Amino acid sequence: MRIGIPRERLANEARVAATPKTVEQLLKLGFTVAIENGAES
Repeated sequence: MRIGIPRERLANEARVAATPKTVEQLLKLGFTVAIENGAES
């Protein structure tokens, strides 16, 4: 299964829907993770 992490669309908003640790855990579980270009951490 592929999971997409989009960048925030609102001005001056830098949050994303996942942390590096969350992405690491998803990868270990066998998911494919795609992070949209421009997403801040």
